[in-house]
Amino acid sequence: MSAHPPEDAAPTDSPEQSSAPDEAAPLDATSFDEALAVLEQIASNHALLDQMSEEARTRLRQACGRIAAPTKEAKRALSRARRKRHSEERREHDRQILDQTGMRRQREAMV
Repeated sequence: MSAHPPEDAAPTDSPEQSSAPDEAAPLDATSFDEALAVLEQIASNHALLDQMSEEARTRLRQACGRIAAPTKEAKRALSRARRKRHSEERREHDRQILDQTGMRRQREAMV
């Protein structure tokens, strides 16, 4: 049994369904903390699910399923985004170190 919605399920335009990590707007630490607090409350008291509409429960379960068991495409996109971010961070770090070298400072002073 798959944790993903069936192929013939009606698509939604929700950003949670996006498989590429950089397509969604970035969340700040406060938003993550709030989301985690709500999920932890639900995990500790499943009766809270009864307070939600059927549609909201379905969306929550589908989103949790996509997090717990992402598609191959989602895994690849996340992996590419991590590699790209790591590469950019490494390049920026190297650039900062090179900018501190004497030769670069002398060249900038001449220009």
